[in-house]
Parts: sequence; structure tokens; C-alpha cells
Amino acid sequence: MKHSFILILSLIVVISLPAVADQITLKFTGADGNNSGGVYTYPYNFAFSSNGITTATDVPLMCDTFQNEISVGESWTATFSPLLSATGLFGLGSSTYYEEAGLIYLDIQNGTIDPNLGNWAVWGLFDSAIVSNPYAGTNNLSTLLSTVSSEVNSCNASCYAGLVLYTPNPGGIGLEQNGQSYPQEFIGIDPVPEPASLLLLGTGLIAIGGKLRRKLSS
Repeated sequence: MKHSFILILSLIVVISLPAVADQITLKFTGADGNNSGGVYTYPYNFAFSSNGITTATDVPLMCDTFQNEISVGESWTATFSPLLSATGLFGLGSSTYYEEAGLIYLDIQNGTIDPNLGNWAVWGLFDSAIVSNPYAGTNNLSTLLSTVSSEVNSCNASCYAGLVLYTPNPGGIGLEQNGQSYPQEFIGIDPVPEPASLLLLGTGLIAIGGKLRRKLSS
């Protein structure tokens, strides 16, 4: 009976694999303490869940929507897409800005850009009023934005591998909280296993089940 159970479990795993896993619920669990100009900056930490099941915790993301507000404990549904294929809250006309934001995010990760300055730069990409902020004027924000704009021209798709945009869904959870039409949008790295990896897991379990069955039948 053991080998039959493993084989059935393996088939369930494969059959239940999603074709595209692009919907998720985000819950804001708090910021790590970086702040400047009176606001928190990267990282914002999140718990991810799908169908009521928590799939990841303490996931650090970077906000790109300065005017929207969120509070600790707030949650909402979102679509996550590879950065280069995402429309985002700012639309397809802002695709180059998303590329620049992705490069800034990566430079924050490798330590070449300060998280405070980097997050303000990302906000400045999508909100022209940011560059006139007193913080921006004293921290060379315009210089950084100009540099990153030039870097985009020398990058191909491989520069953005693994970067994901988390865009809040219309009509989803929490969209009217804090007087905002939407919560914030975020950039990060996809922590969810690729469907191909899950498929390998399923086929591996099937192979194990098959070996056990042959062994017990011999």
C-alpha cells in the first residue's frame, strides 16, 4: 500500500501545479528602520500568502509609489510579473522607468547605492515632484537618475533576471484603506518556486514511486 500512496501523491502534485502563478496576497509586516525625509525607505517587509496559506515571510521589497500609503498589518491582493513584462500602476509608457528602478534596486542589493538615496531615486522616476524635495536637492538625486538612465542603454534582458513587480489588483483586499485608491506597488525578487522546478519535484516523486513499486513487486 505504501508504494500506491506515493504514486497517488505524486500524481496529485503534478496535476495541481499552476500553469501561471501570478496572483498573491501581500501583508505588510513592517519596515527595517531605514528612513529619510520623514518617511521609511527600503526595505519594506512582507508575508506572502496564496489561497489562505502563507508561502513566505520577511520578504524585503522596494516601494515605487511615493504618494500612496500603507500601514503595518494591511494586506491586499496583487499581481506579480517579471519586471520587463509588467504594465504596473504607471502603465507601459513608463517601461524604461521600471528598468531604471530595477537597476537601482540591484545596486542597493550589492551595496553600491545607499538604500535611502536609492528609494528616493525610484520615487523620483515616477513622480517628477520628488526631485524638488529638499532631501533630493542635498543628495545628488538628479545625478543618480541621469547615471542610471545611461546604464539602461547598455543593459539587456539578463540584467533584470529574477526581478518582479508586485502591482495591487483593482477590487482586491485593502484598496480603500488610508484614503488611497491603491496601496503601494513594489519591486523585488520572486521568492516563489518556478513551475518548472515544481514539475521536476512531481516527476521525481513519480520516479521514486515507480522504483518502490517495481521493488515491492519483484
